[in-house]
Amino acid sequence: MNIMNMLSESMQKMSNKVIIVTSTRADYGLLKEVINEAENSGNRFELLVTGTHLEKEYGYTIQEILSDNTLVHHQIPLELVEDELLPNIIARCIVKFTAVLQELRPDMLLLLGDRYEILALAITAYTLNIPIAHIHGGEVTKGALDEGFRHSISKMASLHFPVTQFYKERLIRMGEHPNTVFNFGAPVVDVINKLKLERLDELSKQLGLSLYPKEFIICTLHPETSSVVLVEKQIESVLNALKKLPEYKVIFTMPNSDPGNMIIRNKVREFLNLEHRRCVIVESLGFKRYISLLKNAFCMLGNSSSGMTEAPMMGIPTINIGNRQTGRLQLDSILSCSFDDEEIIQKISQVENKNIKKDFPFGKGGASKRIIEKLSEIEMIKMANKEFYDYQTT
Repeated sequence: MNIMNMLSESMQKMSNKVIIVTSTRADYGLLKEVINEAENSGNRFELLVTGTHLEKEYGYTIQEILSDNTLVHHQIPLELVEDELLPNIIARCIVKFTAVLQELRPDMLLLLGDRYEILALAITAYTLNIPIAHIHGGEVTKGALDEGFRHSISKMASLHFPVTQFYKERLIRMGEHPNTVFNFGAPVVDVINKLKLERLDELSKQLGLSLYPKEFIICTLHPETSSVVLVEKQIESVLNALKKLPEYKVIFTMPNSDPGNMIIRNKVREFLNLEHRRCVIVESLGFKRYISLLKNAFCMLGNSSSGMTEAPMMGIPTINIGNRQTGRLQLDSILSCSFDDEEIIQKISQVENKNIKKDFPFGKGGASKRIIEKLSEIEMIKMANKEFYDYQTT
């Protein structure tokens, strides 16, 4: 290859436009350092903000992104409606995203996770022949519709960034070519490594609740969307357990926008009215405050994915309730139970006598930079037409 061809190829790679998508407070916390690395790379990365970030009911969390001095290139409100059927929401998202992607004409989308709006984006990009790169594929969560969403996104994606070797191997068994699957670890490790945590006394003032190390519980319960247990029963089992544990203060963070979330929200508000001296509700803490509180908490209670990743990294035990996270790596610090108040209390008593060590199965850092480097070096025009990889067992 002569020098002009090499220069042309280099310029082609650097002129590719990659759109990074964030749709919730959760995925923004995981993507922070990926976004920072993209901004510093000198290449054409743009940030698209959508989903609950732009909904007042869910905390209007785009404010956290803007407060980080992060440049937001595109805002796509979804105008979520309470109790709207999920297929109708996904259909509306596809219509909206089709118009957006036809206008923006990106060379690739970088998506994380398994939310329904991310699935809608993946369907739209795939049918418009726009390559997709996907973070956190290869995982399993048997108790949520996200399970099918995640694997569907992986099958439409041309490039994969799973966060453990086990998840990498699963993607390959699912028919993804090994040359397109890269285990660099979890980007959230980079975020936590760079965080300057807030002091607990300052957090107490902000929340209006006196907090002391290991004397409070962080509780987040999302609807278990693939469960035979009614959402009302799910949240009542948690609240009944907390009623019997008056020695602990409780910080509730509100659920995501999955069907049934309003039932949980209303039940938690009723509980607060009865237990207002030891409880507080926060729609969204923001990632920095959340991790700062998590470091000092007695445990994480509920079914949030942060109990499976961030809590173990901070050396904090997780009481994982129900099946929403069933299938993810069950680390030593994670105790799982059903939606039964007595079983929840039993698991909490086990935590009181358990020596928890920090657990880092998701890498030691550097994933964010390596993801951006990989996206900057590939020839995206070759990524659109993927082939099924026939995994051979020996």
